[in-house]
Order: sequence, then structure tokens, then C-alpha cells
Amino acid sequence: MAKKNNQEPEITALASGDYKKGIPFHLNLIALSISFFLVLIAYKNIPSYAWLKDDLIKENLKIIKKYPRLSSDEKLGAKIGYDFQVLKMIRDATPENAIILFPRQDTCQNIRKREGGQNLSGGGLHVKIWSQYYLYPRRVVYDESKDPDLSKANYLAIVGGNGYDKLKYPVKERIDYTVYELK
Repeated sequence: MAKKNNQEPEITALASGDYKKGIPFHLNLIALSISFFLVLIAYKNIPSYAWLKDDLIKENLKIIKKYPRLSSDEKLGAKIGYDFQVLKMIRDATPENAIILFPRQDTCQNIRKREGGQNLSGGGLHVKIWSQYYLYPRRVVYDESKDPDLSKANYLAIVGGNGYDKLKYPVKERIDYTVYELK
């Protein structure tokens, strides 16, 4: 009969010089200082860094502090104003697979100005990528554009009373801001 080996393997402690040491504290401090000065130089010389700090971060913190209990949509409505309110109405009235026909881009821009839309640094109802960001996963097409999805549009956004000419059926009451299904 064979004997059972009940011996446990021997564990030996490593000598103090046998393990790899981390990066010394003073080198971390030097790297931190260099990083700080690189960011400071970039902030002074690259406009997008100044925009990030002065406009984006500071303005967002003001909104967060001013309205701590609001939902994300309510905060965006308070910050962006007119454009977000219109896009939220369209988003809430359409399914996720909608392709939404907007009035012409120049018409949307003129309506924004008339309604007092805020300066959004290149954003607004008349900017396709900006509108699609807030309406995602819905797609946006503008009337008289060369967009290949123009013929596939299945919803019509009425913005500032514009767009009724694209409907193929009569409407009793004309509303300035609404959405209709295209048939």
C-alpha cells in the first residue's frame, strides 16, 4: 500500500530586493508638474482648451448648481432653450425609427432668429448633426436638400408654422409646432 503525501508545499518569503519597486515619489511629482505646465501652455495657446474651461465646464456647473433637482431634459431645456424645446417635442411625438422631414435649413435658421434662439456656437435646429444628436436614433432630413433619405421621410416636423405644404391631406387647425405622419 502506498503512502499518501500530506505535505504542503514550502512557501518562502521573498528577500527585500527580490520584488519590483514602483516609481519613486519624486519622479511622480516631476511628471505631475510637467503635465500641469503642458496643460497651462495649451490653455493659453489653444482656443478649444479655453472654451472647454470657460464655457463648457463653468456654464454646466452653473446650471447644475442653479437647478439641482431637474431631470437631464429639464436642464438641457434651461441651458439651450428654444431649440431643445422644439427637438424634445419632436422626439416625444415620433418613434425611434422615424425619419423626420424638417423645413429648409435657412427657414429653420430664420425661425430661430425670430423666436430668439440662443447662440449655440454652431448648433441649432438648422444644423443636421446637432439636431440628430438630440433626436437620436431618429434621422433628420431637410426639405429641398440632397439627402438620400429625403424620399424615405415618414414624419413631418412643423416648425414655426412652416411645412404644411408637404402634407397630402388637409388639416383643420394649423399649429406652429407639431409633428404629422406622412402617408
